[in-house]
Amino acid sequence: MKNRASTHILILLLIVALTAIAHYSIHYGALIRGYETSFLTAGRNLFLLFLLAITPIFLARFAKYKGNFLTAKETNPKFAGDISWNFNKFLVNRKGEVVARFSSKDKPDGEAVMQAIEKYLKEK
Repeated sequence: MKNRASTHILILLLIVALTAIAHYSIHYGALIRGYETSFLTAGRNLFLLFLLAITPIFLARFAKYKGNFLTAKETNPKFAGDISWNFNKFLVNRKGEVVARFSSKDKPDGEAVMQAIEKYLKEK
């Protein structure tokens, strides 16, 4: 999964499109039944969803955010690399630095993980 940002953008645009269809359906369904609806509310909700869809594009293009803080070599040279599977664990110290990485095969209450946690809890 090299290009996560474009996948997220596609999903957000799909959500926005489905929400627009839902607002359209609710609006005309309510009109058929004789209820009064508000274009102001629908417009506000669609605007907020549009902002939600635009945010990843802004972050990727203008803020140069890649969304891979824990796995990028630029931000985490010691423990960089792709996530092999779900439940990979990163241990972060009090300063916000990644100090250890554990695979999905390591149990959260396993000996190696617990020793690392205890070691870094003692640091001030």
